[in-house]
Amino acid sequence: MSVWTDLTYAFKSLLSSTKMTQLFENTKALGEGGTGAPKIQKNALDSGIVSAIKLEHSSGSISASLNPGEGRVVTMHHYSFFPNIYTEQGPGPSSLTIWGNVSDIVDLTGRFWMYNDTANTLHYSVRWHYILVT
Repeated sequence: MSVWTDLTYAFKSLLSSTKMTQLFENTKALGEGGTGAPKIQKNALDSGIVSAIKLEHSSGSISASLNPGEGRVVTMHHYSFFPNIYTEQGPGPSSLTIWGNVSDIVDLTGRFWMYNDTANTLHYSVRWHYILVT
């Protein structure tokens, strides 16, 4: 079972592979009810306060290319879990820089910035899951 890690990242901070792994593990810990993870309380739903709400999940994705020196903000759905990012490119070294918290807009929409640091076109796919509240 996964263990929850309290995380804090500065505005426009670089997301390292370690930070991305921590975000992924927190998502698992939340779903598994792991140690330290916030608990989804059935009693809150049964109390009648939110009786009309039904929680479901869905997924989203985007695939595109980044030319050399090009960057792009990827915007996901409300209540998104951190995504899986897949890249492929032509010959030469691959370097994709990712920043989190790329907006000072305070809302529930997940966003991050990707930047192609190479001299080659980089093809990417981003896939994520999100919670639907209906």
